[in-house]
Amino acid sequence: MSINIFGEIGFDVTAGDVFDQIQNDKSEELDIVIASGGGSAFEGLMIFDALKASGKKINTKIMGLGASAASVIFMAGDTREMGEGSLLMVHNSWSMFMGNAKEVKEQLGTLEAIDSRMTAIFMKATGLEESKVKSLLEDETFMSVDEAVDFGFATAQAEASKVAASLYKSYNKTKEPVKMATDKETK
Repeated sequence: MSINIFGEIGFDVTAGDVFDQIQNDKSEELDIVIASGGGSAFEGLMIFDALKASGKKINTKIMGLGASAASVIFMAGDTREMGEGSLLMVHNSWSMFMGNAKEVKEQLGTLEAIDSRMTAIFMKATGLEESKVKSLLEDETFMSVDEAVDFGFATAQAEASKVAASLYKSYNKTKEPVKMATDKETK
């Protein structure tokens, strides 16, 4: 089965959507196709946890961009592939918030907890030392497929034929042809 993580995480795709698909799938393997600039860190972490807890072999693949929360989901893969022109981006969590000094301090604690969790996930997946992962996160690092493989974020570059097959499967929806109105119909 293939699950698409397209668009904003927490808006276009939610953890609930992914949970339902995992629970309804009877196969032993899931292909996760990611094309996302990120979104909610909490939703991304929930999706990561759901995939890891599924008991299935997980194959993640980035098509175009896997950034921010999407980069965490990408790490759930037993195999992690990127298309030749794809980018992976990792960074520390951020938030927009308002409030008094006490509320701001509480938000800082939340951001630090998210950063700590992401650091641990990236360290386990890549084998990199904590200082290196923290440096990449602090620098808001964009990586090509070659760089991601070198750092251990990706396991391989996706073969072009497999990329095409994934995209075809994701986008091949039968649509009704668009019929233009005639002059008589527009009046």
